[in-house]
This record gives sequence, C-alpha cells and structure tokens, in this order.
Amino acid sequence: MKRKTLSVLVIFMATILIGTMASAAGLVFTDDFSSGNFSKWTNAVIEQGDAADSELVGVATISNNALHIKNYDPVGSFFYIAPKGIKTKNFTVSMRVKANSLRDGWIGFSIRKETNDRYNGTNNIMIYFRHNIDGSWVAATRGYFGSVIDINSNFTEQTTFTGDLTVYNTYKVVAKDGTFTAYINDVKVGVLVYDRAATNNPGYVSINA
Repeated sequence: MKRKTLSVLVIFMATILIGTMASAAGLVFTDDFSSGNFSKWTNAVIEQGDAADSELVGVATISNNALHIKNYDPVGSFFYIAPKGIKTKNFTVSMRVKANSLRDGWIGFSIRKETNDRYNGTNNIMIYFRHNIDGSWVAATRGYFGSVIDINSNFTEQTTFTGDLTVYNTYKVVAKDGTFTAYINDVKVGVLVYDRAATNNPGYVSINA
C-alpha cells in the first residue's frame, strides 16, 4: 500500500479550508473550497437528499474558501463528510481548523471506514480533537454497526495543546498499521495503539464534527 497524505482545511463552529490526499505518485485529493460547493465530497445527504439523515442538514456551508461547520445548535449537532472515492490504510490526513466558539466542541477523522457512513454506523476508528477554553486534546472511539466504544485506554501518549484555538491550527493524524499518531501544528499530542484485524484494512476517511 502506498503511503498517502490527506489534508483538509476546516472551521468547526469553526471552518475547514484545505484538503489534500497525496501519494508518491502525486496529489490524490485536495480541496481549498474555492468552488463554493461539495462536488468533491460525499455523505448521506449529498448522495440521497435531506431525508437520508436530517441531522446533517444545514450544519455545514461553504463560503469565503472555507467549510463552516456549526456543531452545536444550541446543545449539539453532528456532521460528517468524506472525499469521494478514497479508500486507504496507511496515510497522513490533516486539516487547518479554527474554532469560532470554545464550548467543548470536537472535530476529527473517522478512518478505515468499511462503508461511508456515520462513525456509529460502520466499522471504523475515529480519532478526534476535543476543544474548550483550556485547550485541545485527542481522544478516540471504535465504531461498529450500531454502536461505539471508548478506546482512550489504548493511548500510550496524550498531551494537551494550550495554544490559541481561535486562530488556524493544523490537526494531523498519521496512520501506520496499528499505530495512530496525532499532531497539532506538528507537535505530537497523542499516540494510539490499536491493532485489530477488522480495522487494519483500507477504508474510507471522513471529517467528523
């Protein structure tokens, strides 16, 4: 499997700006949202219409070369979106994000997804960054068909990023077989070791918030 890189620029109650997946052969995926539309992306609503998953409707918009995700209204909402047609196992995914509010939101990546569905609707690992006024820290869950379990005990390293979350920061996850390393602005903030046969295969990647 070729090593790949996926970058995305996001704002959650915030904004995502640029996405990129690349391999040694060249760039595989990128989006700076300058198109103003979701033509490179997919989720249940984009593919099937509003009735497919009403919780996704109206949560995200694209404007001013950025994806804006409103992830609470007023007590919480959910959103996911995936680059079309990308399945990969070992890769780097990154996105630039700034928070427009620090009310304990989160944003992250659902990876090695067996189907392109919610993180609690398919086999996957979700690595996500929590945010509040004290900083940002990484956490993880394992998704199954119809359920989710906490796998935070599998982190061998975890630290809190205490920089300014209201400016753009780069959030990155490097997936290599059963080891998943998380960074904020290239500073390592967590190492998850989770080696299971069901999650050690190529799968879809999505941004979740």
